[in-house]
Amino acid sequence: MGKRAVSELVAVMMLVSITVAAAFVIYVYSSGLLGSLTGAQPQTGLYTNQITLEYYDWTTSPCCTTLKLTIRNVGSGLANIAAYYVSGKQITYPSSTVCSSVSVSATVAVTTTVTSVTSLLPQASCTVTLTLPTTGLTITPGFAYEVKIVTNNGGVFAYSCVAGQRTGSY
Repeated sequence: MGKRAVSELVAVMMLVSITVAAAFVIYVYSSGLLGSLTGAQPQTGLYTNQITLEYYDWTTSPCCTTLKLTIRNVGSGLANIAAYYVSGKQITYPSSTVCSSVSVSATVAVTTTVTSVTSLLPQASCTVTLTLPTTGLTITPGFAYEVKIVTNNGGVFAYSCVAGQRTGSY
């Protein structure tokens, strides 16, 4: 009988230790500690820009609809804006863009008016006026629509804007 009690005690101790070890492994895995212990590094060089929407003014009229966006690159790298989308429809070229941008040969910020790709330095802002098409896109004042800004390196920044309204005072 004495040997039988010892083997039951050893079996219980083994089951408890296996359960504790499994719980610890699950905790470490779920907290992300395992990835940092194995040397895995986050991908920081891929998306070094972050575009924020600071202000918008969406005016609607029977003849035309314009959306004025003030955006800023709050990231650490140069942001090249490739496209604008409103409710899933690409707006090919902004009707006007006034930005603090960088030229190819200089590294100082200058204010320019451009009609194609906009380059934003870190912490630089840009005011973009989009004239929305009258066909293929129905805009109803008072309804929210998704506005997306896409950068050349694949960053997609989506915002919700209400047609016929604006944010704060500018």
